[in-house]
Amino acid sequence: MFPAHLHDLGQMFWNNISRIEALNHEVEVASGHPAPVELRFSAHPARTTLSFLLKLPWYIFGKYWPFVGGWEATLVHRKRDQ
Repeated sequence: MFPAHLHDLGQMFWNNISRIEALNHEVEVASGHPAPVELRFSAHPARTTLSFLLKLPWYIFGKYWPFVGGWEATLVHRKRDQ
């Protein structure tokens, strides 16, 4: 079943997380960007190069390039006033 992990939810989800009313906290994204490539070039040169190339257009086109794989987000939250 997809998404299998929170990191599979991607940029659109994390940038709109503050709109989820079911959360008991006010949340905003302090920073969000594609997760770093975790492969080593010496171990997997072709896969590492492909991973970097697929993430590269996001740095130019931003949200218009969704093919980055995992997403890394830093959230800031505080308890909602009841």
